[in-house]
Amino acid sequence: MRTRFILAFLCLSSVAAATPQDADARRAAYLEGDRAMVAKDWPAAETIFEKLWAEGATYDVALSLGQAEFRQNKYREAAEHIDYAIANYPPREKTDALQRAKQFLSAATKYVGTLHITVEPAGAQVLIDSEAIGTSPLPVNTYVDAGSHIVEARMADHAPTRQEITVNAGGALDVDLKFTGPVLLSGIETAGPQKVGSGLDGQNTPENPPSYAHKRGVEARTVALWSGVGVTAVALGIGVGFALKASAASDEAKGYQSSVQPGDCFSRSGAASCSALKQSLDDRNSANKVMNMSFAVAGAAAVATTAMFFFWPSRRTETAGEIRVVPIATRNTGGLVINGNF
Repeated sequence: MRTRFILAFLCLSSVAAATPQDADARRAAYLEGDRAMVAKDWPAAETIFEKLWAEGATYDVALSLGQAEFRQNKYREAAEHIDYAIANYPPREKTDALQRAKQFLSAATKYVGTLHITVEPAGAQVLIDSEAIGTSPLPVNTYVDAGSHIVEARMADHAPTRQEITVNAGGALDVDLKFTGPVLLSGIETAGPQKVGSGLDGQNTPENPPSYAHKRGVEARTVALWSGVGVTAVALGIGVGFALKASAASDEAKGYQSSVQPGDCFSRSGAASCSALKQSLDDRNSANKVMNMSFAVAGAAAVATTAMFFFWPSRRTETAGEIRVVPIATRNTGGLVINGNF
């Protein structure tokens, strides 16, 4: 059964204003609206109380406005204003008026959906169907027309998050929004909004990840291939260099061997020649080790580069970082240091 009470509030002490003249004008407008309520001229009453509400939100104006909206089947607006009035109802007022207000709210919510929206972290702008409704944390209840809606939260330096929900008349639904995606860098969104349920646009969902094809940069496959070519070339160069060094050390050792006679290494006069011979042989062995390792690296890099060329499909994905190849060669060791993003 539809509630038929008329909430006529003559308690004007809550009608605040900056000056006595404003207070008098506001009191006169309130009385005019009350007369429209008694006459059941709901559109006129709504117009008057909407203006008073815009000038200053008070519980008594919210109650009268909510009742005028309810009588015109504007149940969502009525629920919002009556809920505000109940939440801000002063303890000094009579409880019977409060009970009647609760009856009106109960009747209005049978025609709308009630959302309980929570957002983590707090301080986010909340929108329903692209219309801002406030900043989190929101009041306990948010009222919407029955049907499907998009609830979205936005916060600076974060990717937006949203849910697509469907609520029935008289139903209630919990909506939890969390900013779980990456933080935006330099105003460029790095992750799409969260979507729950079936999407409307079909983009930026887990089933349809965001595309990065629009970003400029060198294709990662190209960078990897050229890096492979570079590693192969550098390793070959190091191998050739140490092969020449090994050859020179070998020739030098042969020269010392021809001048060293048996027993010279045990005499003072031949100790220097024996020491030079040993050093040349050590240099030759060390150079051979680095040469062999470099040629092995060059071979492996060449095989890997060839495999990438044939088996890695060409596709532009994301901007690749700079690749740096630094050769390292000492007397006893040698190798490559590769820095970059892969």
